[in-house]
Amino acid sequence: MVEAAAGLVGGDVPAAGLVDRIEALVDEVFASGLAWTVTPERSRGYDRRMREGSQRFTAEVVVDEVNRGIDLACQQVRSPVRQPVEITPVDGVLSDAQAAAVRQVVCSPWRAGVIVAPAGAGKTSSLAAARAAWNQVGKQVVGLAPTGKAADVMTMDNVADSSSTIARVLWGTESLSASQVAAQVGWTDQTVVVVDEAGMVSNRECVRLLDIAASVDARVVFVGDPHQYAAVNQRSGLLGTLAAEVPDAVELREVFRQRDAAERRMSTWLRNGGAALVSQAAQWYAEHGRVHAGSATAMLTDALEGWSADRAAGLDSVLIAGDNDTVDALNRAAQSRRVAAGEVNASGRSCRLGGGVSPQQGFVGDVIITRRNDYELVTSSGEPVRNGQRWVIDAVGRDGSVALRRCDSDGATVVVPGEYLGEHAHLQGGRDTDALGKVVRRHGPFLGRVYASLHLARWQDADSEPGAVDALGNDLTRRPL
Repeated sequence: MVEAAAGLVGGDVPAAGLVDRIEALVDEVFASGLAWTVTPERSRGYDRRMREGSQRFTAEVVVDEVNRGIDLACQQVRSPVRQPVEITPVDGVLSDAQAAAVRQVVCSPWRAGVIVAPAGAGKTSSLAAARAAWNQVGKQVVGLAPTGKAADVMTMDNVADSSSTIARVLWGTESLSASQVAAQVGWTDQTVVVVDEAGMVSNRECVRLLDIAASVDARVVFVGDPHQYAAVNQRSGLLGTLAAEVPDAVELREVFRQRDAAERRMSTWLRNGGAALVSQAAQWYAEHGRVHAGSATAMLTDALEGWSADRAAGLDSVLIAGDNDTVDALNRAAQSRRVAAGEVNASGRSCRLGGGVSPQQGFVGDVIITRRNDYELVTSSGEPVRNGQRWVIDAVGRDGSVALRRCDSDGATVVVPGEYLGEHAHLQGGRDTDALGKVVRRHGPFLGRVYASLHLARWQDADSEPGAVDALGNDLTRRPL
């Protein structure tokens, strides 16, 4: 609460009175009744063993937003799927449990559907079956996702008839009513909106999508895992709440991605086990060469050496770190190695890149990642420049503009102003780590603390679950380089 109040203090408050002003703001908030604790048992007044900052608080506006989402989600639609839907299990593609879950979601009478799907639980095959069933009864499936990459995959994998980012659907709609937005994007009572990676969607966006759908009696199906990453710098968590509140929410419990039964079991222990199970899983990963410990310097060096060796062998590789300073340092080191190898021309024109602790320089041949959607920057393939896309710098113009070529199968090109890259791009040492399931090698120093020791998580070309080891610590963060 003190941290939140400190963010409200203007720059005109004298330093000498800063603490008094912050404490006065906190007292005013509590006196107003607009905020209250949700963990009274963590109060130091109740238990003197508790540290400062142990309590958690909420505000009336947050609770109202969540309640609004629950109310909308639990409305009954006027045009549900009434006829019988045939969804047949297919060996190796769709299990009996998946088929039953899909039938329940497709035929649900509620405004919102919820599919809780851990990584590797067959989400894609289940959603593809659901889309086919909805199409059979005349419904159109619109796919939405937090990132352009995830949205594209939804149509590529036959999960949706069309797809877009949530940001693009909601962009510029602040002054429009829910029904006006629905008309603008073409939603009707025959529309089913499937929101993928819903755990990463903010509560505000979830409620807005439900509001828009309700205005035309459309349905919204939220798909994701409450145990995975939440929205960045925004209130989130509504997926987990709706999983408990929507009457017929389903969960895909069986993990299929790993070939080895022990690997599958460990991934579930890491995801939702208690301290004892997580400890046993960590021990198992260590015993099977999945976890390597050492000093921060040694781990950074090991990660960079592994990345360099992979590139020399013609493999795609990604470096992963847990904080921005380490990301910046490793990216600069990776760039230096590429310059020395003649892959990057550091003697020509350069462009300024943001995203690091200090401005980076990009040269022809560098691989960069863009960090903001810009729908006015359109590529040769007709698509906008998106957050999370990887590009090679092909040329830097005299006017500061930069010619980019996208690192994917179509190699789309675009010329962007230098100002965009200076604010919304940084060097990229490897593939975006959100592309789980890709056949890449990943090296990374996770500079978090687990059981009081620094650790390095490293994936091998085996059947271990990408993204599993990083769950060893609840406080770890992951960011691609």
